[in-house]
Amino acid sequence: MSDARPFRHIAFLGTVTECLPDGGFRSLAEQLSGATQAGPPPSLVVALASELMGRDRLELPSWVDTDTRYLVVLDVPEQAVLRLASRLRLHKPDQRLQVCRDPSVVTRLVIALKRPAPWEGILDAYVLKDSLVVVLGDMSVRKFPVGRLPKVRRFEPAAVSRFVIDSAGSYLHWPDRDVHMGPSQMLQAVDPMYLADVEMRRYQMENVSQALHDMRNDRRLKQTEILGLSERHVRRLEREEMRLTADAANKFASALDLTLSEFADELSERITAMKKTVLDPRLFITGPRHLCPRCGQVELGTLSVMNNVHTRRCGGCFHDQAEPLPSLAKKMIYLDQMVLSDIAKKLDPVWREEKPHADEFWLEAFDRIDRLVKLQLIVCPNSPIHEVESSYAERYEPVLRRLYEHLASGVSLRFPHEVFLKQLSEAFEAWSAERDPDWSRIAREEVIRGDLDRWSDRLRITVNLGRLPGEIASSRHSRARAHEGFRQRWKEWASEGSVSFEDHFQNERRGVAVAALGPHRKPLWLAQLMKWLVSGLAEHGVPEETRLPEAKRFLYSEAALSAPENHLGALLFAGLARRAASGQKRVPSRGTLNDLKFISAYLPYCDAMFIDNEFAQLLREEPLASAITDYSTKIFSARSRDDFMDYLGDLEKKAASAHVDLVTRTYGETWLEPYRSVLEHERGR
Repeated sequence: MSDARPFRHIAFLGTVTECLPDGGFRSLAEQLSGATQAGPPPSLVVALASELMGRDRLELPSWVDTDTRYLVVLDVPEQAVLRLASRLRLHKPDQRLQVCRDPSVVTRLVIALKRPAPWEGILDAYVLKDSLVVVLGDMSVRKFPVGRLPKVRRFEPAAVSRFVIDSAGSYLHWPDRDVHMGPSQMLQAVDPMYLADVEMRRYQMENVSQALHDMRNDRRLKQTEILGLSERHVRRLEREEMRLTADAANKFASALDLTLSEFADELSERITAMKKTVLDPRLFITGPRHLCPRCGQVELGTLSVMNNVHTRRCGGCFHDQAEPLPSLAKKMIYLDQMVLSDIAKKLDPVWREEKPHADEFWLEAFDRIDRLVKLQLIVCPNSPIHEVESSYAERYEPVLRRLYEHLASGVSLRFPHEVFLKQLSEAFEAWSAERDPDWSRIAREEVIRGDLDRWSDRLRITVNLGRLPGEIASSRHSRARAHEGFRQRWKEWASEGSVSFEDHFQNERRGVAVAALGPHRKPLWLAQLMKWLVSGLAEHGVPEETRLPEAKRFLYSEAALSAPENHLGALLFAGLARRAASGQKRVPSRGTLNDLKFISAYLPYCDAMFIDNEFAQLLREEPLASAITDYSTKIFSARSRDDFMDYLGDLEKKAASAHVDLVTRTYGETWLEPYRSVLEHERGR
């Protein structure tokens, strides 16, 4: 499967684009329809079934041939599918026709076709006998035996089909088991050679892109000097984002003062030279180096630290030696986005020059945090909140991402609503068994991705999948709209001076239940919550006609209302309401709602949090101060930053000297030196 555009022509016929959510998506569909590609790929027609049948049926494009594929939204009775195949004159409809009852399949198709690799998107999926059948974004159909899919193979048969397709088509999600699986994971589990083929094609494309870049640079030409191609077009060709077409090759050849034949010859020679380049495997062996027991040379260095095993390899005779590493118990410290931004302003050469930051504390804080991360004593996990808030600073997003990934050591926190759903699962089990919820049953390993107590790998590979068109603008719009709603609530709180803290608290506690059961359009996670809850009640033998009333009874039960994320969030909202009622005129910033989300979701599972001054003060006020004593989480802010540094210092003092020695022997003498150039290296990539 290639990463190139998979269709020669694409047509969205009739009113099928009305299945798309807004004008932005319809504009993308129009662009896809207007573009053509020479070569062998088949063409694609997207339409409503009703508009391909009957007297007023739509005419098919003139380019339709025996290879054309069809994606049809089924808005007619299913038995009509047989007539549809006849209408389209398909002799082998199973190979060329895909029908789907869900109109959002059109949205998933548009998103898939805008991906660098369309096969990484999911259009449709269903269970057929013992297989999970998935229609990928390039219209290929893959059958995955359920028995070979990790985690899913352990489901009882009825649970396998209880999945939802992500709205962007990125993965399948089994809400009641909290399992996510994307195309790459399925393919890797079932057909590793499929992904290997994709990677080989990407490697070939990388060589072409590098060769184009080198040919232009050697002739001292700027990207703007390739006549007939825009600077953006040239940049995308040289970044592996586009394939070289015959037309683009002609224009490159002219700009380089070559004939097309000469251009092709030089390009071929450069690609061949790259393929002949062989990496010396000794490059991956690092110090410290010891005496090799096999050959006697002082060449036994570190090859890898992975899965809590330190593997050494001799650079002379390639003898390997594996040493298990002792177990760890790292502290988990959450850093607010403000902390990351202030550190980045000191480390990033661009940010430092444009906006000089005089406070040296953040450099000292980074040095201490970086050292403790490398000492395998702490982890500072990144979260979806970091990703969203970093995206608002588009020019600095890459360095912010590099910083929080560096300090996270491969550990990330789940979405706040995922944490809440795990807590509700325990609440539901307790409610069903008529016992009190035991929140300690939700270990912190369940709210993170990655292995918290694993020795850090020497090499860590991360992938930035980029963003969908308009994603950042949409996110900004949502944040502005949410903050405007918060401003209105602040005014209401200010005018309700007689409402007690307890009344505000109880009202906020019931907020999720009200939203989940109300008539208004729900966020996807709330819709999934209701679906999971009704399914759970069915498994407990609750008759269909009483499931919704029982769901309501559960959501308003003390078991559900006392879920830590819900309980802490309600306390924080009530604390803000009290401030508004007490006369505070300044409405908290646009980041307030995100701060509230991460504190209420993550506080129970963190050993320490460095948050903004306002929320730190709020958590010191009663009854919030008493509520968080249920957890051992230490709270710091800029006002208590000296205490934070003392806390970090104490963590290192408590580390055994033998542990520090082992870290040095494992990673090398220079490992613990502050990595202040981390963002300079990111800028230089």
